[in-house]
Amino acid sequence: MPTINSSQIHPDSVIMTPNDVNDSIVNYLEIKGFSVVRGTTHSEEDIRAVKNDLELIIESRGNQAYKNFGTDIVFDGSQLDIQLSEQLTQTMRFQQFCSTRNTAVFIMGFPDINRVKERVS
Repeated sequence: MPTINSSQIHPDSVIMTPNDVNDSIVNYLEIKGFSVVRGTTHSEEDIRAVKNDLELIIESRGNQAYKNFGTDIVFDGSQLDIQLSEQLTQTMRFQQFCSTRNTAVFIMGFPDINRVKERVS
């Protein structure tokens, strides 16, 4: 079940949908000189960025569902666990089928929040 962020003992420092996360990553990579392409379907990488011989393949998630955009509602702990599991599984699929002449680096993008850091560590 979703939870009210402000009612948590330790509220998330930022609330982001997957689009918010992707927008932030794309902006950062473009500033750093990467050529960036965003995926258009669920089966594609969210972001593919190339600079020189380096290719970043990024799968991202947010801590808020699209339908709750603009509210104080975020994923609860069990939903975050599901999001991280799906994200890891999708990233592993991309690794299995990746075809590039560049050095590929696979990245999982998520908002910089303690609840995710604790789960990943």
